[in-house]
Amino acid sequence: VKVFPNPSVDFFKVYSSKTGTFDVLTAGGVHMVRNRSIRANETQQVSTAQWPAGLYLVEFRTGNIRVVRKVVVGD
Repeated sequence: VKVFPNPSVDFFKVYSSKTGTFDVLTAGGVHMVRNRSIRANETQQVSTAQWPAGLYLVEFRTGNIRVVRKVVVGD
């Protein structure tokens, strides 16, 4: 799972080599995106234009695998 660009301003992209789902959470645990599906070798764009600046966690899940990546959203 790759998250880029990092840091980001208006959006970031999530790439996965495996099919699964991902959430985006604030550092405080508030869901900004929940259970978004992503296919193998797909890249999805997540708009952050209306989000406050800060640290966010992208949590990817497939089967019993869980991967967490950090992304910084700025102004």
